Amino acid sequence: MDTDSINNKNRTVHHLVDELKDENDITNQDVIVVDGRGYEDDSPINEEVYNLVDVIDEHQLNNKQYEDIMQRVEKIVENITRKMVPEIAERVIKEEIEKSKRADKWLNLVAFLGIIGYLYATFHFWNIGVTSIALILMFVRLPDLLWEIKTGKKVTRSVAQEMPKNVLYFITTFLTFAALPALYYFLYHF
Repeated sequence: MDTDSINNKNRTVHHLVDELKDENDITNQDVIVVDGRGYEDDSPINEEVYNLVDVIDEHQLNNKQYEDIMQRVEKIVENITRKMVPEIAERVIKEEIEKSKRADKWLNLVAFLGIIGYLYATFHFWNIGVTSIALILMFVRLPDLLWEIKTGKKVTRSVAQEMPKNVLYFITTFLTFAALPALYYFLYHF
């Protein structure tokens, strides 16, 4: 509780309309007090006073009319949505496909140039043997990449057990392990 507040026993409650004495006039007049300011009440006493809720209720639409209006609005919005959304969605999807195609072309070009640069660097700084081992290691990854594209799953240890064990699998596994000693030979003894 605020230290400046008054106890409930000593507190008086003021209403929005209070009678205040006008200091200039000896007679009492009705004054409306709003936010601490007094305003004279010029309304005649005999005028009927309406409660705001009563006035609104008298002119409000009945529930049946309100429901009919809402159903019509829903139908209109639904029709507009059914006509416009598919056209907009189709246009947006086509634009995104075109962007994706352009991005794929650039990505493939950059990757191809990167591979060429990598192979050139292995040949320039080492020898043809290291370059051939780099090509072999790229080649043995190809069946895994094709399987990932076909199934949509990334190759992990648990998923690798599901992969078919055909002749290509055994050849690529052999080439992977054979490339390591060959790389050692071409780096240090060739």
